[in-house]
Amino acid sequence: MLSMVMPIKKKVRLKYFPINATEANDSQPDYVLYYNPLVWEDRIYFECNTIKLFPDSRSPRDPEIVASGIAKYRDDFISKQIHKDLASGRCKYLILDHSLEGNYEIDWDYISTITGVEKSKLVWLTAVWNPEFMNRQSDVTVCFTNWMERFTSGIGSLKYSPHHPETEPFPWTTGFEQQLKDCGDRKKRPYHGLLYNREPRLNKAVLLARLKEQDLLTNTSYSWLGWGGKDREKPSSDEQLFVDSLALGTLREQDKDAFMEIANSSKVSISADENLRSNLAGNINFNHVSDCYFQIVSEAWILNSLVDDATPYLTEKSYKPFISGIPFVTWGQKGIIQALREQGYDVFDNWINHDYDNIVNEGERLAALMKELERLYSWTHNEWTQHLTDMIPGLKNNYQNIHKRSNNDDFKYHSFRTLTNGASDVKW
Repeated sequence: MLSMVMPIKKKVRLKYFPINATEANDSQPDYVLYYNPLVWEDRIYFECNTIKLFPDSRSPRDPEIVASGIAKYRDDFISKQIHKDLASGRCKYLILDHSLEGNYEIDWDYISTITGVEKSKLVWLTAVWNPEFMNRQSDVTVCFTNWMERFTSGIGSLKYSPHHPETEPFPWTTGFEQQLKDCGDRKKRPYHGLLYNREPRLNKAVLLARLKEQDLLTNTSYSWLGWGGKDREKPSSDEQLFVDSLALGTLREQDKDAFMEIANSSKVSISADENLRSNLAGNINFNHVSDCYFQIVSEAWILNSLVDDATPYLTEKSYKPFISGIPFVTWGQKGIIQALREQGYDVFDNWINHDYDNIVNEGERLAALMKELERLYSWTHNEWTQHLTDMIPGLKNNYQNIHKRSNNDDFKYHSFRTLTNGASDVKW
């Protein structure tokens, strides 16, 4: 079986992955074709609003984008020979790696049109966990890959060897080791909750407003760049944002003053060394962690697909607690906590009630989360320090698990590994 990577043209970054080669036919093996469309020059064709079905997208797709996409991909980027190989079966699939994103309502006709590849020959890699509901949308094969999980495991050059017996000591990072020691020593912390809000999004402003209105924000170590700090205009007026949130059910009338204050507030940093204008996805600040008992993870998306069995999109935000050694709750799409359970992580069910995770309606889900947050904030310092001491085995399990999964190919590719056979042996 061949494991080489042979670029067709350097300028287009397409990659061959030969499969099922034998000594008799290794000169012309079957292959799959791989391409990552999330590079800068391709985003106009593959960004969220472009690939989404209208009218769910903000506006109809620009026909000029379709025409230029056809010219770039179908008529130039993918050669006539590749199209012939796709038709003959020598090229099994065109793999489009969208695993940095979690779009779940995609116009597959558009994707097929601009690539010139029939949907049965397309494989779409996604960060949506267990995307079986997406596979029912069309003949396109959608596969989960754990890029976000692997990215998070690599923060700070973390090291873990899956070959060591679990009885042997693991090479914890200094920060993680100190966090475990603090938990064991029952260290009292100045804040209960830790909450990051660098990227200004409405769902984050809503959460901050709810915490403020329920008098929990003063006991929270939090950041907030704000729309002004991002040099980004608000998606609409403050009043309209409030009305939209009322309609969604995530804000209540009594939250208006708090929301308006948050929406117009200036930048809030947790510490002087925190540069909120920079992307902090690859950063863990253990000084922040050491000041708090638990983290409130504010995910990128909260809206769910209307499909009953839809599964969520997890970013690095959902995985960071595992390398920072802290328990957590999550404000995000339905099913994130269940996805983490299925991935082998301890979500601390003995202490934290994650029933909110099962609720489809966004307003009801946030209401249930806020009820649980009130309970967690009500715990005394002595109660929290004891609970963290008892959580140490789970914290260790999570750290070990993220590295096991990130270093094991069986976890990386899932159905993609079986689908592409030998191609999965190539290190992406």
